[in-house]
Amino acid sequence: ERNPMATTISEDASASATAHEPSPRACGAGSLRVGASRPRWWQELCLVGAIYVIYSLIRNGAPEQVARGLQNARSIIRLEHVVGLDIESGTNAFVASLPALAIPANYFYATLYLAVTISVLVWLYAVRPTEYRRARSVLLTMTLLALVGYWLFPLAPPRLMTGGGFVDTVRYFGIWGVAP
Repeated sequence: ERNPMATTISEDASASATAHEPSPRACGAGSLRVGASRPRWWQELCLVGAIYVIYSLIRNGAPEQVARGLQNARSIIRLEHVVGLDIESGTNAFVASLPALAIPANYFYATLYLAVTISVLVWLYAVRPTEYRRARSVLLTMTLLALVGYWLFPLAPPRLMTGGGFVDTVRYFGIWGVAP
C-alpha cells in the first residue's frame, strides 16, 4: 500500500523543482526572441546624430591631402592593371559614352546610396529588429574603419585624376541642372 505522505512530499518536491524553471511562454516563445526587442527610436536618432557629428569632426579635421589622394589613386590603378583587375577605365568609358546611363548614375552617386541605406535601416527597424541592430552595428563599424582609411590613406576617385583617361561624368553631364 502506498504511503499518502510520501506521495505528497515527492509531488511537492517535483513541483517546487519545476516551479523555478521558466515556462516557454515566460521566455517569449511565440513572440520576439529574448534580446530582439526594438530599440527606442529616439535613442537611435540620438546615436545617429552623435555619430554624424563625430564623423564630421574627424573628416573635416583631416588635413587636405589632395595631392597624396591623387598619388594613391594612381598607385592603386597601376596595381589593378598589373594584377588584371583594372575594370574602372573601361566601365567609365562605357558609362560616359551613354548619357542615358551616365546622368542617372550621377544622381545615384549623389543621392541614392544614402536614401537606400536609410530606407533599408528604417525597414529593418520596423520589421526585423534583430537584423536592424546587426546592420546598424556593421554600418557604424565600417564607417569608423572608413574614417581611419580616409585619414591614413587618402584616396581620390579616378574621375578626379587628370591624364588617366577617366571622364568626370558629374562635371561633364552636370547634375540638378547645373551646367557642366
